[in-house]
Amino acid sequence: MSSETKQTRENIYRLDGLSKVFKFTFLQTIKSKSYRVSFIIFVLVMIMQKPINYFTSRAGHASTDAKATVSAESIDTIYFSNESGLPMDVNEIKKDLSAKTEDEAGKQVADKITSIKQTADETVKSLGAKDCLVVISRGEEGFAVKGVVAEETEVDVSEVDALAGFFEEEFTTAKQEQSGITEEDIKMLQNGISVEKLASYTEYNGSSDEDVTKTQFMGYALTFAIIIFLVSSMGASYVIGSVTEEKTSKLVESLLVTVRPMALLLGKILGMLAYVLMTLLTGIIGAKIIDIVMFDVMKLEPIQGTETMFDFGVLTKFGYGMTALFIVTLLFGFLAFGILAGMLGSACSKTEDIQSATGTVMMISMAGYLGSVFIGGLSAAWAPTVLALVPPFTFFSLPVLFACGKIGVGVLVGGFAVQAVLVVLFAWLMAKTYRNLLLADNSKPKLGALLKALKA
Repeated sequence: MSSETKQTRENIYRLDGLSKVFKFTFLQTIKSKSYRVSFIIFVLVMIMQKPINYFTSRAGHASTDAKATVSAESIDTIYFSNESGLPMDVNEIKKDLSAKTEDEAGKQVADKITSIKQTADETVKSLGAKDCLVVISRGEEGFAVKGVVAEETEVDVSEVDALAGFFEEEFTTAKQEQSGITEEDIKMLQNGISVEKLASYTEYNGSSDEDVTKTQFMGYALTFAIIIFLVSSMGASYVIGSVTEEKTSKLVESLLVTVRPMALLLGKILGMLAYVLMTLLTGIIGAKIIDIVMFDVMKLEPIQGTETMFDFGVLTKFGYGMTALFIVTLLFGFLAFGILAGMLGSACSKTEDIQSATGTVMMISMAGYLGSVFIGGLSAAWAPTVLALVPPFTFFSLPVLFACGKIGVGVLVGGFAVQAVLVVLFAWLMAKTYRNLLLADNSKPKLGALLKALKA
């Protein structure tokens, strides 16, 4: 091996000047008016998301409570199964329904309610197309009210939804009357009720033993996927624009005299990453302060169902250990998309190519985002493992899957290993192609340009 070849390979992997590029990039983002505005807006959104969700949900609950009409025109029989351990008289329930509903239709609904003597599982299997079952059960996490229909049902979903809400109110009232405790204790008991208002036979059996419902999991998964999509897009846009500007202005030729190609690109990515982390941490701290003010200082009552809304609080919801896993995944995802963006940016020969390069990164990121949400909604046993181990889905799903009990520690470690290997592979490709692409004038911002540069 010649000394020239050896020296070239050494130069490829050296990180001389990394710290200087990192500091310069980070300071430039802080000094930039647009990035300061973005920082303020992003932090405010993170801080205000929980109050917005809370008061929006409370307004929705108030609107629902104001409507006392319960209809069941598409239902022939309403089976009621009380597995809560708390005595409830079905005749009293019928009387309450008739009293709360002004029209004759409400009284007809009451006549359709019948208590079952067999178990809810046995009844679910025999439900007809125009039947529904309302089950009140008790588990380790508290009580649950479910409306269950047959797989091939002709029942109107909104009617089952209204029935489940009515039985929730009846159960709450019965629990309060039989408890014999103070008003403050009653309020605490109200927070222990969760309502899954509609489930088919398969969903009923599949989710009855889970701590996190499918609706809650999808809410958490969607929120985290959006966060990863936002930060990766933000970083990719900056890196591509910066690299292209330096290349088209010929500034990069001067920079490469003192800074190695890998150090130049990694410094930009890490500088932007520091800005993103600063934004997220500021928002997390602010959101935590708002949470304390709302529920510890103002003593507001938590509202069931707000956890399914988009909320940046998912990053801290599962404890500090899970927050660390969320941050690690975010770091890996940002590095992977940032390095890819840098390589594509270096293939741009004019500013008009920026849109094409950014579009390629956005396309891959969007595929990861949409794929993680779609596959996450499937009930197949293989879906969580695929999301955890297959890129780019792993960046958008891994910590949420583990936090919600969808995967074990082994798959979690495997997912992080896949992410780490992918980042290292991208860094290796960058070292092989970055210098050639920076100095080329006729490259196109496509993945094919990277493969050609790799062979050079």
